[in-house]
Amino acid sequence: MAIIHKFQEYDWGNGFKTKNSILKNNTYTPEVLFIGTFNHGWKCNPSDFFYGRGMYMWPILANLFIHNDKDFLKTVRNINNDVPTLKEIFEICKKGKISFADIIKGTKTTIPVEENSGYVKVNNIYNWIDYKDSHLNFMGNSNWLDDNVDEIIKYINETPSIKYI
Repeated sequence: MAIIHKFQEYDWGNGFKTKNSILKNNTYTPEVLFIGTFNHGWKCNPSDFFYGRGMYMWPILANLFIHNDKDFLKTVRNINNDVPTLKEIFEICKKGKISFADIIKGTKTTIPVEENSGYVKVNNIYNWIDYKDSHLNFMGNSNWLDDNVDEIIKYINETPSIKYI
């Protein structure tokens, strides 16, 4: 069983969906593309969107695009704090004309993966224990990851409205 990107093919039912771990929508033409690494599809992943775990990105963007106050939100967004809300995140994306793409689709289907409580054992030897990118470095160097580079290049070439990456 491979671990695939949580939002490889996903539909939020509000005009936003993903294909090949790339955010698409039918409400605006994107001008900004954030390229990230990977949002793994572990069963225990509580993320509801890109950059959804323990980060300041969404509070910062909410301060800029919704509250017009650089100091309004000061805590990270995580499972215990969903501020800004997912609805507000979509509002931020619309106002900023933002899209997302992640470089990694998941682990290759030929690499055995076993999901356990709190960690994933990859290729019967490596314990993947958290969300840090250092694990991706090791697995990439071991040739265990399936990349999304061709799809991202195709998306950029097919979306001439993108001005900033």
